[in-house]
Amino acid sequence: MQYLLFFIIYYVTLRQSSSSVLQEITDNGIDSYCKRCLVSDAKTTKEALVREVGISLTPSDVFVGDTGIDVMTGKALGIRNVAVLSGFRNREILEGYSPEVIINDVSELKTLL
Repeated sequence: MQYLLFFIIYYVTLRQSSSSVLQEITDNGIDSYCKRCLVSDAKTTKEALVREVGISLTPSDVFVGDTGIDVMTGKALGIRNVAVLSGFRNREILEGYSPEVIINDVSELKTLL
């Protein structure tokens, strides 16, 4: 039996350009899965941004990112966190933030969920 996994993706970033983020989402082929793109323009934290827009989170939700800030944001929001090695930080740095899981890239998420 094959199961269909359904994800709602909120893309949360501290970057300053909404247009470049939207282009990245499109280029990576995840635009049809993204419910909303949250861009802080470097004016607030990721945690505050998620809370401000009123996203209803559950313990089964996952915050995925490539920095220590992402790991800390997931913890602060009370949801699972996954660190990804395909971004800015290496394994040693990310391990210092004690993420629940470290994966090589987002394609490995399907094995975790």
